[in-house]
Amino acid sequence: MKYLNWQQYKAEFLCDGSYRDIYVLDFLRSSGIPHHFCGEDKPELLNDLSVYFKERDQHGSLILSIDVDSVILNCHFFIESEIEFDLDPKEITDESKAVAVFGFMEIVSEVLSLPIRMTPENMDQTPIFEYTPRKSIWNYSPFYGKIV
Repeated sequence: MKYLNWQQYKAEFLCDGSYRDIYVLDFLRSSGIPHHFCGEDKPELLNDLSVYFKERDQHGSLILSIDVDSVILNCHFFIESEIEFDLDPKEITDESKAVAVFGFMEIVSEVLSLPIRMTPENMDQTPIFEYTPRKSIWNYSPFYGKIV
């Protein structure tokens, strides 16, 4: 899949002190992507995340960290009905890292048959990048500025 030209969207990853969020509007399913869980500073052995939500008080906070070409995506499991990953835009240092994150977004979207979007931090209804599966369509709506 060919993505937009890096010069068109690299401003979306300028470091402004906030994160970018990636939302999947459904529950995480297993994949072959390297990842680990960490709860209250210790590894968690969870095969079924529904157990975490049922026993949240026993687990404390839980983070799923995924390494995508040295860009760390963290999922904090705020609510059961949605997956939210955050990423630090300063880790997107070049086009190859952005493309790796977009590839991850596509895989998750296609596996779940759900749209996926990257947004400014805590702005789930303001997509910067959005992918629609089945149609394999990417939409880009500049938020931080467009460099031409």
